[in-house]
Amino acid sequence: ATKSVGSRSTAITAATGLDGPLSPGETDRRQRQDEREEREDREIRAEAGLGRTKYIDAGVSLAARPAGIVWAAGCGVSPDQLGYDGGTRKYDRNRVEVLRLLLTGCCDPLFSPADEYNPLASRWLAVAVAADAPNGICLFYSLLNTILSYDPNGLGVPYSSAFASDTHVRLVELSAQVLCVLLDCGLPGNPEPVENDDGEPIVEFEEASRGGFNIFRTLLARIDSGRELTFLYKGFVRLLRNVYESKNTYLPNSLAKLECFQELLVLFWKLLEENPLFMNHILTQCDVNEIVVPICYLMYQSRRDPSQIGLVHICTFVLLKLSGERSFGVNLNKPFHTRLPCDLPLFHGSHSDLISIALHKLIVNGAYKLVPLYSCFITVVCNISPYWRKMSLVAAVKLVNLFELFSSPKFLYSGENAHRHLALLLEVFNNVVQYQFTGNQHLVYAIIRRKDSFGRLASLTLAKAIAQCNRAYGDQTTVQYDADDDARAHRLEHKEIVSTATVDERGNPVLGAGQGGMGGVKKKKAKFGRQLEESRTLGGGDGASKSTGKGEDGTYADGDDEGSHSDDEGSHPSYDDDGDDESDVGNSASLDSGASSVVGDHFVPTEEWLSDLRATLPLETVTRLLQHLVPVVDEMCNRKDGVVDEVEILEVLKDVTMVGLLPVPHAIVIRKYQPNQYTALWFTAFLWGVVFLRNQNPIQVFDGEAIELFQVSVERSDED
Repeated sequence: ATKSVGSRSTAITAATGLDGPLSPGETDRRQRQDEREEREDREIRAEAGLGRTKYIDAGVSLAARPAGIVWAAGCGVSPDQLGYDGGTRKYDRNRVEVLRLLLTGCCDPLFSPADEYNPLASRWLAVAVAADAPNGICLFYSLLNTILSYDPNGLGVPYSSAFASDTHVRLVELSAQVLCVLLDCGLPGNPEPVENDDGEPIVEFEEASRGGFNIFRTLLARIDSGRELTFLYKGFVRLLRNVYESKNTYLPNSLAKLECFQELLVLFWKLLEENPLFMNHILTQCDVNEIVVPICYLMYQSRRDPSQIGLVHICTFVLLKLSGERSFGVNLNKPFHTRLPCDLPLFHGSHSDLISIALHKLIVNGAYKLVPLYSCFITVVCNISPYWRKMSLVAAVKLVNLFELFSSPKFLYSGENAHRHLALLLEVFNNVVQYQFTGNQHLVYAIIRRKDSFGRLASLTLAKAIAQCNRAYGDQTTVQYDADDDARAHRLEHKEIVSTATVDERGNPVLGAGQGGMGGVKKKKAKFGRQLEESRTLGGGDGASKSTGKGEDGTYADGDDEGSHSDDEGSHPSYDDDGDDESDVGNSASLDSGASSVVGDHFVPTEEWLSDLRATLPLETVTRLLQHLVPVVDEMCNRKDGVVDEVEILEVLKDVTMVGLLPVPHAIVIRKYQPNQYTALWFTAFLWGVVFLRNQNPIQVFDGEAIELFQVSVERSDED
């Protein structure tokens, strides 16, 4: 261990790039700092279960030699070891041509059918990632450092990119593509630290000679220095922030936009999967919110673009992976102040609010192909909900609106498992009420205002269910959206590319399949001093809710006649929902869309289905909450003749305590992403799809008609 500390201390001191002797005090200070960082690194490795460093006499060295041929300093190579100016651009054109050649030489996965794809079958890739590949280690650090040391802001001068060559940008893009391709084959690397007597990282000969060994994946898994992990994370943040910073300038197009954000997300995912220290480091030593903002922005902006469905998928996978960690949910409570160049509703809250508002928009205003991801969206919100200290007004209303949407007859009876989303949303509400009641009066009031939606589910009988189903679908033999058919088709198409494991004291899985659809609920208008209710049917999001209160409710599409469900408990002041849902639901993938129709008999509720629904939906906590707080708010409204401001009600709810009135707090259930072979195949197809599209202009590198990994639609001109 002493040798390891000494070598690391020398490398870190060299990385400062300082020449000349240091004063004794400065030397001691740096030595103490190096020892403290080494001690922290050992603790992080122990936390990840890596154990002590193993020492052996000989093996395959993982050090970059000669370091002078590495393209840029950063991870694995210090500026002093580089021996020349790493910022030089005179070799960029040559490097671009070499990478294009390497990319085309390793492209045989493109010509393998998806059902026959084998990550170990490519002989080209096997040679490129072998332990004895010439300069393979130097190539790894060259690609990694070239990507993550690049600063798209340049000198910080507007339009500076117009006077610079775009060759280096092309080098960064190709480096990301080649590195992702080289990391996508072979077997995962072993992160266990192994060193020789000189403190140099090595791989045992026996391991390096096994079939499927990938030295690139091993190098990625072996990065264990806190400084290097921070360098990697800061590089990702700097590059991914460019997607919205380039559109957020006062001068139009004054900052060039980097187009390789999809490759960067794949590389970020590879780090999360391969390196056991990276996730823990960014959650405990860095500000993880810096990566959450560009991910949410990309999802939000890509929600309606069919060509960007894959981008939304990978962003969802990253959020799902991160949300499985407690530290992630705690860190999201940091206030959100970033101004994004999009039509995101204005809100004052945290990054948890940002995630929930963005995912709400993807559900109510996203492309129809996002329907299979609905369960993943709600699972992310469910995972972070136990740590959500203060939910904003906008996020609270939108989550309750989602509950109304999923509990509407048009959605609830679209398939046998369509109620699984309600179970997840109820778990969100239960987590906040049980563990973060103080400070979340906005959510409590939103639940009180929509109490009828919860009451209808709690009192649902088989006769009511059949009647509502018949009113929603009648005798139709064509169901515009069938959750069961969609789930089956999704399983056949994607082979369950998303799987999660629940951390439950009983070990029972809770997560259901994904469904989608649109539904509607009635609208009330209330005038204080007397009880007045009006049931309306709103179609296609064109109707407008009427209210005499302070604000207005969101408008839902495809409402069914709910006149039989009258509210005898009085009305409360309206809760303003910033008017955003009126356009969202009207423009979403609604049930009126003929393109999403599925021909067949629609679902009919049964006694078994109703029993499963009652067992699945955890309504007890919300029911107890409503039983106690609805009379409190009603009494307040009656005492003041109905003229009550929302602020007054929120102040009352803020001071209310529910201790002893709610059920015993349930165990926190966290659903973690579980990798499988179908996920790996999806990432391979997605990666090569990006590579294919990014290398077709100005010269077509790949023949689209010969590709078998995925389907390519070749448009032919009329002249042909």
